[in-house]
Amino acid sequence: MATGSGTGTPVSISGDYITQSDVESFFGIDNVAKWSQLDNDTADADTDRIQSGIDWAERKVNARFSGSKYVTPFSTSSVDKQLIRWMATFAGIWIYEGRGQQDDSEEGNKYSKLKQDTENEMSICIASATERLSATVVSTCPTSAQVV
Repeated sequence: MATGSGTGTPVSISGDYITQSDVESFFGIDNVAKWSQLDNDTADADTDRIQSGIDWAERKVNARFSGSKYVTPFSTSSVDKQLIRWMATFAGIWIYEGRGQQDDSEEGNKYSKLKQDTENEMSICIASATERLSATVVSTCPTSAQVV
């Protein structure tokens, strides 16, 4: 858990859909803290950067589904686990890439591939007639009588 500006007091970081814990569950507590911190002299998580990553990721996923069969912004009362995973993935990658770290190897940057795979999963979900999120779908029925 992150602590507030040198106070040692736990801080709960969350957006409308995901929390810091969601991001840490996917990438690891130590990784998120390290990636968030631009100051190499401290190991404390930078809560402002984590919050920015969460905010950016939530906007990104809502924007991606805007104009699709789903109503956006998504309801915050019951968030689909798939949406949480996508948002947590994008938040973690935003935090990671913002530090300027590289993870290049013979296999390539695994987080770039993860980001592309996540984008592809969302595209499949939007285009698929059978793949469904537990989110509100836009009605295809007319909302008023049609004059012929």
